[in-house]
Amino acid sequence: MNKIIFKEQLSKDVFCLKVQAKEIAKNRKAGQFVIVMLNENLAERIPLTIADAENETITLIFQVVGATTFKLSKLNVGDEISVVGPLGTPTHIEKFGKVVCVGGGVGVAPLFPICKEIYKIGNEVNVILGARTKELILWEERFKDISHNLIVCTDDGSAGKNNGTAAIIVPRGLRDPKQTHGSCGGTEKRISAGYIKKLGKSLLLPWKKFSDQYRTGRG
Repeated sequence: MNKIIFKEQLSKDVFCLKVQAKEIAKNRKAGQFVIVMLNENLAERIPLTIADAENETITLIFQVVGATTFKLSKLNVGDEISVVGPLGTPTHIEKFGKVVCVGGGVGVAPLFPICKEIYKIGNEVNVILGARTKELILWEERFKDISHNLIVCTDDGSAGKNNGTAAIIVPRGLRDPKQTHGSCGGTEKRISAGYIKKLGKSLLLPWKKFSDQYRTGRG
């Protein structure tokens, strides 16, 4: 079993847990996930993206959408859960040059480790965080530390740009299909395949640059 050593409520239905998992923290790569199970009989197994890892711990972000995530949100520091991983194919990381990373809502969970690794090897990282309102913008300060340019946009204008389509506010200097690559993370409603295709066209990037290779899951 793995002990919860930190808990934070990020918004109304979104929570962050830091869990002791030495081997997972040591071996995980950006884009991978774990299977989480509660300490009870016939517990449901749910996949959660590893949002970050350090000092023998992994960080998980999840949204309450059902019975299991509701129970998970009620656990506290000192409680234990079962965590198996790391699982999944890591995201391809290389020296791209300019990178645009777009995250919507709880989609920052899979996006953060990708941005962190891309930034670490010397890419120019430009991050766009979007949500319906200010309270739903997650990890803004943490993204500032791993990006060269951070743009925040909300549907209601309570923070950053008042714009439902992030592509319109992307600086023209990033709209170069030969130099700019993209990665997206978000819930299905906020960052759908159709949205990514539209975003790629707005950035003047080929659709392949915003294909599933660079699109992250919900987490």
